[in-house]
Amino acid sequence: MWEIDIGIEATALLWSIILGVGSAVLYDAVRAVNKVFKPNTFLVFVLDLLYWLILTFVFFCFFMVFTNGQVRMFAIFGAVSGFLLGFLCFFKIPLVLFSKFFTALRFVFYKIKAFFACFSDLPPISCYNYSMNDAKEEIKSRLAVEDVVGQYIELKRAGRNLKGRSP
Repeated sequence: MWEIDIGIEATALLWSIILGVGSAVLYDAVRAVNKVFKPNTFLVFVLDLLYWLILTFVFFCFFMVFTNGQVRMFAIFGAVSGFLLGFLCFFKIPLVLFSKFFTALRFVFYKIKAFFACFSDLPPISCYNYSMNDAKEEIKSRLAVEDVVGQYIELKRAGRNLKGRSP
């Protein structure tokens, strides 16, 4: 018969709650990436798969270190309650912060891309010698409205026009 040390189990419970809160925050980061970048279905699948693989690895290591490889109910309860605690208590705070971070990151990447586009063979969308009206006309001439709107709304042909439901 082996001995159970209540101090080690209390420490494991505390760490499982912390891991649960961390997994809720990581989940909000994944939601923020999906919200800001609006990836296609395959990339959402890959991002979700990556999220679950990371969680599986972290919890596997946790169970190996704290419970000698045994899956204990108090550790599962701690992780689930920590996730719910993190998700319900912090609710929108991490999502808003991550969304702002990824929006700023996307803006920086766009500016870097626009800067290097000034040196390419194709005329850039926004260089320093363009006015705002020139940039708008440039965008309108390069993009078809149905291509842009069709990414967000299902369009159906009606004669020579396209129709779609209003979001």
